[in-house]
Amino acid sequence: IGHQIHPILHSRRRLLGDKHPDTLTSMQNLAASYLATERFEKAEPMLLETLEGRTEILGEQNAGTLSTMSNLARLYIDTERPKEAEPLLAKVLAARLDGVEPKSLRDTLDQLKNKLGTAVILLAAVNGEKVNLIAGVTKDLTDRCRAGDLVKLAAEQVGGKGGGRPDMAQAGGSDPGGAEGFAEKHAAD
Repeated sequence: IGHQIHPILHSRRRLLGDKHPDTLTSMQNLAASYLATERFEKAEPMLLETLEGRTEILGEQNAGTLSTMSNLARLYIDTERPKEAEPLLAKVLAARLDGVEPKSLRDTLDQLKNKLGTAVILLAAVNGEKVNLIAGVTKDLTDRCRAGDLVKLAAEQVGGKGGGRPDMAQAGGSDPGGAEGFAEKHAAD
């Protein structure tokens, strides 16, 4: 697979530049193929460059950036460098997704948990005068953070209530104004 991705990456670098999202995606894909074949010496610099570019262009809370962090953490663990992996493992993602149906929030949460590996996720959807919240915590972090507690705090800000399990919880509210600046407020929590 790597031999197929390499020419694409080269072309994207030349045409789009090193920091273009498509170039960064190709870098991530090539690094992942190196990881899969345990060519860590080739994967590491590529992941570091991808992480730097994605953080700068897309932000630290972007799912692609978090995916790169997860892959880099995996490399550090596979090469017996757990201390370097530790700051990359537990990430918090908070996002406001306007117009998303409540049923879709659960699917989005599950996809993010699968993609990110280790994470705390809080999503809000505003539909008219209703606010739907969902929180997810990967099982390896539920001893430190509970989704039910997280969603209750967020629900208070939108005039609602909620609760659930340690790994997944939902809430609703009736104050869309409380969801203003949602991602910024909760990413720092």
